[in-house]
Amino acid sequence: MNLMAALMLLAAINTPFWTELGPGRYEVGFRTLYARDHRHAWSKSADPGRPIRVSVWYPAHLSSRSMRMTYGDYLHHIGPADFQQLNDQLDRMDAESWLSDLGELVPDAKKTYARLLALPAAAHRDAPAAAGRFPLVLYSGGKASRGDANVELAEFLASHGYVVATVPQLGPSDREIELGSSPREIALHADDFESALAALHGLDDIDFSRIATGGHSAGGEVAAELAMRHPEVSAVFGLDASFGMSSGARVFRQLPEYAPHRRIAASPPLFST
Repeated sequence: MNLMAALMLLAAINTPFWTELGPGRYEVGFRTLYARDHRHAWSKSADPGRPIRVSVWYPAHLSSRSMRMTYGDYLHHIGPADFQQLNDQLDRMDAESWLSDLGELVPDAKKTYARLLALPAAAHRDAPAAAGRFPLVLYSGGKASRGDANVELAEFLASHGYVVATVPQLGPSDREIELGSSPREIALHADDFESALAALHGLDDIDFSRIATGGHSAGGEVAAELAMRHPEVSAVFGLDASFGMSSGARVFRQLPEYAPHRRIAASPPLFST
């Protein structure tokens, strides 16, 4: 099915479009956390530290005030005043990326994009967390991924009892906002997840004894780097991860924490909630 046919199908339904996979027993909540990493400079004019925006999906229960999100909500962020310029910039880049992709396939990209944004999502913004503590999945979407990258995976996992967290792919400064895939940049993005992990420790619904890392493309290398830093990580997974290709493997072997003899495998408690 091509992208146009998929979008036409999605526009005709009223339920989140991954539900044929079989949603779990939990409702899905979504929240956004903001932090700063003062180990890394960001702006030369006024440097409060590198900005860290953490998107979090989690098992939830709904209240009378819970509002289901649309797909467009994942591409429009409202945060603290000192983050809003970055949020706006990332949102513009995401919209331009979508419109560019659609423009190659459909005659009216803007109309199709508007229909996409109106589709229902499974998540409810800031819904109350479900009772209990749940395994954590730190997920890196890969180089140049949009703010909506892999939201279907995150919603699906949250419905089955996992907390899923990701952070945007940011370059080294506000003047170089796009992330590359050099060993230095992979390590920098792993640092972003270190800051995200510190912010997540403020939440009560995460079982930090059960952590997995995962990623797509270059994000798979970020996931492995994190696991090599943190022996408490129980599992690592890659979705078409770059370390499976010869060029990506060369980058992988240059990562600061590269340890070829260390084994990282799934432990049964990670997948039992």
